[in-house]
Amino acid sequence: MGKASVYKSEASIVKQGIRDNVKLSAMNRQGIQNVSFNSSGSATKGLAPLNDKSKLSKAGGQIVGSLAFSHNLDFISSGTISSDSNQGNSTTSKSYLHLVPEGSASSDTLNNLTGRKYEGQIMILTNGLAGSTITLTHTATGEGQFTCPNATDYDLVYPNAVMVIDDPTQTPHQTWKVIGNASTTSVANSSITFAKIQDIATMKVIGRTSAGSGVSSEISILDEDTMSSNSATALATQQSIKAYVLANSGSTSFSGFTADATLDMNNLNIEDVNSLKINSGSANSADSFSMFGAGSGGAINLVDDNDTFQFQVDGALKLSISDTVISLSVPISVTGGITTSGEFILTSSGLPTATNTSITSYTGDLNYNALTGDSHFFKVNGTTEVEIDADGLDIRNGWLELEERNEPSAPVDNHIRLYIAELSGKTRLMAKFATGVAQQIAIEP
Repeated sequence: MGKASVYKSEASIVKQGIRDNVKLSAMNRQGIQNVSFNSSGSATKGLAPLNDKSKLSKAGGQIVGSLAFSHNLDFISSGTISSDSNQGNSTTSKSYLHLVPEGSASSDTLNNLTGRKYEGQIMILTNGLAGSTITLTHTATGEGQFTCPNATDYDLVYPNAVMVIDDPTQTPHQTWKVIGNASTTSVANSSITFAKIQDIATMKVIGRTSAGSGVSSEISILDEDTMSSNSATALATQQSIKAYVLANSGSTSFSGFTADATLDMNNLNIEDVNSLKINSGSANSADSFSMFGAGSGGAINLVDDNDTFQFQVDGALKLSISDTVISLSVPISVTGGITTSGEFILTSSGLPTATNTSITSYTGDLNYNALTGDSHFFKVNGTTEVEIDADGLDIRNGWLELEERNEPSAPVDNHIRLYIAELSGKTRLMAKFATGVAQQIAIEP
């Protein structure tokens, strides 16, 4: 036997019925129907599926059939359009707008889409006028402004469409976020075929002849053997160019051809030239400068011996060659030796500088300079025989040999002159002081 039944009081049954009615009302608001109750007022376990297939629970669900939007044709007015079907007084809102530029112009700008009903609301916008472009402005400010991909104005070209969604995170203005690619998105390589390019007339190419940047246009191609039209904005065919050149030169070579403009060889060679002659216009000879082959080599020649070859860098003279001398205007750098069969002559060039190891000529003197701490070395067969440095004269393996002479004049102050002189047939070593007094140091035995 089971447990004894406990009967509910009338009051408890009434209270339970009230609670069930409240619960049922809540379920109906959520779209849940066919909720049954037992005789005691208790709801059955589980809920029956939604009977009315036209309703969708706010909690979401699966759409089995098609989802459709009622379209509306709307004209842009001063850059604005409203999604509210009754300017704010209606409980419904448009969801699919066919936009038309103001006054049915070929282009227009949409700054604001007003009349949003719900946060996260979705709208579909399409260009409804053939041949037109409607630009959605990025953050034009004000209620119903747009944010576009890559922060770039979005061009809605007929018959394209774009989806926008309310972005409740944007403040202080209600904002629609454009779902799509930015109008500046690059076109993939080789994605545009010839068939997709606008048709152009026969013997035309696409280009631009006007100054500055702008829209391209058709450029004429002229097939004129005579070049009679003399157009500055048209192209010539290869056939007409060839025919014109042949007709005016008489040959395909340069024989008998007079040039009146710069000759551009386009990276090709000039070959088999007997002699290249250049006339500067100011020289004494008509052929003042020529280059030609001579014997087993070549020659560069100045006809007039009063002229000079000048080698310049950036307009500045570096080397000149005349009939008598080669002159350098800059130092010469030599990695090998310098060999001469004549004299190595230095003209007056000033005193040496302290920072250079050098030999200079100045007022007839020959000046040798070594840097601080360095020496002058005089070698024989690679061996140093004499070294001169700041400390003095160092004779390594030889001796100092003097020749008899007449008594010299007195040196300047703080100097002494050593010499050898003869006295009664004997050679003696002498020293003469600045006072003019000569002192014997040693005499031949």
